[in-house]
Amino acid sequence: MKDLLCERLHQDALKSLSDLDLALQSENIDFEEIVNLSADKIPSNMDTGDLLFSLMFGALGALISTNKDLSSLCTQVHDMASSSINNDSSKIERIIDTLFGHSSDIMDKVSTNVMGAAGKPKKGYLTRGATKLPNGLFSGNTPKLPHRLMWGHDVLSFKKDNPFKLLVGQYGFGKGILQAIKHLFADTFSRQGLPIPGHSFFDYLSTAGSANTPGDLGNKLYDIAKGMAKDCGLNTQGCSFNLVAFNEMFSIHIQDIGSQGLLWVLSIAYFKARRISNKIRKTQFRLLAYSVNFYMSAIFGALQNGGIPHINWVALSMVIKNFVQLYIASNKETRFLQEKTEQLIQANIILEDKVLKTGNTINRHAYLWDYMEEYNNEIHSSASLVDFFEEDN
Repeated sequence: MKDLLCERLHQDALKSLSDLDLALQSENIDFEEIVNLSADKIPSNMDTGDLLFSLMFGALGALISTNKDLSSLCTQVHDMASSSINNDSSKIERIIDTLFGHSSDIMDKVSTNVMGAAGKPKKGYLTRGATKLPNGLFSGNTPKLPHRLMWGHDVLSFKKDNPFKLLVGQYGFGKGILQAIKHLFADTFSRQGLPIPGHSFFDYLSTAGSANTPGDLGNKLYDIAKGMAKDCGLNTQGCSFNLVAFNEMFSIHIQDIGSQGLLWVLSIAYFKARRISNKIRKTQFRLLAYSVNFYMSAIFGALQNGGIPHINWVALSMVIKNFVQLYIASNKETRFLQEKTEQLIQANIILEDKVLKTGNTINRHAYLWDYMEEYNNEIHSSASLVDFFEEDN
C-alpha cells in the first residue's frame, strides 16, 4: 500500500511539472531575439571594412580640398568668368562665360561718385557702409579688407548689399536670381573663395564717420584670421598673409564642395557593393568619412600655409548633418529597445502568474519535517483505509 501511495505522489508531481512546461511553451518567447538585442549584436555597428574605407575616403577628400595645383586650375576658370568676352575670346572662354560670367555684376565694382579722366564715373569696390546717392551712383567707400567680405556676397545678409537683392534690381527677378547663383558659385573657383554665409553679422565700425561720410567698417572674422597669422609668426603688416589666413579659414572653395560630392558618390558605391542597407550604419560611415576629411584638411592646410589651417566648412556642415541624423536614428533604436524590454517584462509577469497558479495545487511547507509529517499522515490514512476494507472481508 505504501508503494501505491508513493506512486500517486510521484504522478501528481509529474503532472504539476507537465502543467508548468505547457505554461512556458504557451508564452512563445523568442530567446534568440533577446540575445540579439545586446549591444555587440546590433547590426548597425561598423565593421573593419567600413572603418578602413571611411578613413580612406576622408583622406582622399582632404587631399582634393588642399591640392594647390587643382586650386590654380580652378583660379583660371574664375579669371575667365570675370573677364569680358570679345572677338578674340576662345571657345572655352565663351562656354565659361555662359556658365559663370559675371564681369558686369553690381556685386563687384559699381559706378561711384568719383569722376575719371574721361568725365565718367569710376567703378570701384564698396563696403556695406557706402551710401547710394540720388543720382544712382554710390559714394566712394573703398574697403580696406577683401571686397567680397565687405560687400555683396553674403546670402544671409539682411542689409542693402544682399546679392540676390542687388542683382534682381540690376537684371530683374528671374535673371537676377540666376545670375546671383552663377556669380556666387563662380567665386568659389577663385583662390580667395566665397566668404562663409553670415559673415556680414560680424561687421563693426572701425573708425568714426562724419555726418556725410560713413566710418570705415571692420570685420571680426578678418581680425581672427589676422590674429592667427600673427600667432603663426607671419608678417601681418601687409595684407597678403592676412588674406591667406582669411581665405583658408573663413571661405568656401569649389574644391571643398567637390571633395564632399566625391565622398557622397564613393559612399553610395561602397554601400551598394557591400549591400549595406542599415540606416544607422550608413550614417556612422559618412560621419567618420566627413570628420576625417575635415580634420585632415585642417592639418594639410597648416602644413602648407605656415600653421594656418584650412577649414573645410562644407565638410563641417556634413559632419553636423550626419551627427544629427545619427542622434535621431539612435534615439529611434533606443525607443525600440525600450519597447522590447517592456514587452519582455510584461511577458515575464504573465508567465510568473501562470507558474504561481500551476503551483497552487502543490502543498507547500516551510520546513522539511512538515513534509515528513504530511507523508506520515498519508501513510496512516492509507493504512486505516486498508484496515477498513479488510475488516469487511
